[in-house]
Amino acid sequence: ETALRVALGAGRRDLVRQALAESLPPALAGGALGFLLGIWGTRLLLAAAPPLARPAEIAFEPRGLLFALAACMVVAFLAGLAPALQDAGALREGRARTAGPGGPRGARVLALLVALEVALSLPLLTGAGLLGRSLAHLSSTPLGFTDQGVVTLRLEPPPARYAGTAELGAFYDRLLARVAAVPGVRAAGLTSSLPLSGLYAITLNVSLEDGERPVEAGYRGVSPGYFAALRIPLRSGRLPGSGDGPDSAKVALVNESFARAAWPASSAIQAVGRSILLTGAAGMVSREVIGVVGDVRHAGPAEEPRPEIYVPYSQSPLRFATLAARTDRGPEAVLAAVRSAVWEVDRDLALAGVQPLERIVEAATARPRFHRLLAGVLAAVAVALAATGLFGVTAWSVTRRTREIGVRLALGADRGRVVRGVLRGALAPVLAGLVLGLAASLALTRLLAGLLHDVAPTDPVTLSAAPLLLLLIAVAAALLPARRAARTDPAAGLRAE
Repeated sequence: ETALRVALGAGRRDLVRQALAESLPPALAGGALGFLLGIWGTRLLLAAAPPLARPAEIAFEPRGLLFALAACMVVAFLAGLAPALQDAGALREGRARTAGPGGPRGARVLALLVALEVALSLPLLTGAGLLGRSLAHLSSTPLGFTDQGVVTLRLEPPPARYAGTAELGAFYDRLLARVAAVPGVRAAGLTSSLPLSGLYAITLNVSLEDGERPVEAGYRGVSPGYFAALRIPLRSGRLPGSGDGPDSAKVALVNESFARAAWPASSAIQAVGRSILLTGAAGMVSREVIGVVGDVRHAGPAEEPRPEIYVPYSQSPLRFATLAARTDRGPEAVLAAVRSAVWEVDRDLALAGVQPLERIVEAATARPRFHRLLAGVLAAVAVALAATGLFGVTAWSVTRRTREIGVRLALGADRGRVVRGVLRGALAPVLAGLVLGLAASLALTRLLAGLLHDVAPTDPVTLSAAPLLLLLIAVAAALLPARRAARTDPAAGLRAE
């Protein structure tokens, strides 16, 4: 077609104008479709996203449309200009096109395109894979408690009615006894702050009686049934009981992180019986560690458990508390009954946060789950772009050798050997691009180190899976047209020459 146009008097400018006229419509159509997909995709992501601070600011603006239009124009210009200039130069110089666009120079350009496609795709795939694996680990990280089947509510007894510690302790005893009697409730307990509730515990510098360094720990008041309600495991020792009253010896429980930080050379069993010093209203108070419980991620799955101390509310009554009740009938079925049981103890008591614990956990982990969705979308787009671009460029670089393959077959070459030779030639730039892309990926992973959870920046699974995926795509892109060309009639190749 280009030869006919030149024979009819078309110049280089005419060829370039014709090429741009042919490349602009599909580029603009693809840009328009991509812009619409961007708008719809953003709306879908916002619908699935947790509550955001300024959701109205996440929207497409005219600048986005102008950028998309400019990108499409640049792509159309580059994609149409290069072949047009090659065609014009080849025809002016009288060169044949049997070896492909631009002869050997065109073959080198195609090889460079394949290598660049791989080198640019690999860091994108590696980054998306690392983020996806990190968020998958984050979503499967155990929190240290069980939220299924637990109902919660916050209460704050009025100080005017429950002024002394004895009155407050008696009120909590009556409350727990009444809630435990609700049909379907298997365990009920109180705590000063639930995990993931945003009500973090008081932080204390805890001194150790044996003279070792102090430990910074969270302080939480609890009732004995709290650990059964949330199924927080007891590692060693015992839980507070009825004998641990206000006039009894002062006791406390610690979690595993506290035991490791305070007594690194001891086990959880050996931590039981030791003494810790807490500073309170009455000055320095010594408490005996009667038990060690499992770690709980109170701040979220991304935060490591920190040292915690649990003090029975019977020895240190809570001015405000959260009730947690485990039920075997489903939390929604007993919420009203638990609320009624609390009001039977005190009709004027104000309640807040009446909801299943699962809802609190879901709200607290909404952002990590949304980030996992974004990473999944990023990974899918990266795979689609890499596969489409790499397959197209590699397949075209092999297809352009169809005549060459026909000539080789006509001269008696073995079909299998021809296909293997074509594969070697097609995969050489892919392997070069993988080397460059792997170096770029290693540099990128250092920037992502602060965003990863429980996944190393040099994760061998991701760093090997991404290149393997691109290599398989390249093999498929080269093998299909090579086998198709090897099945052609050799005489057709000779007639073409």
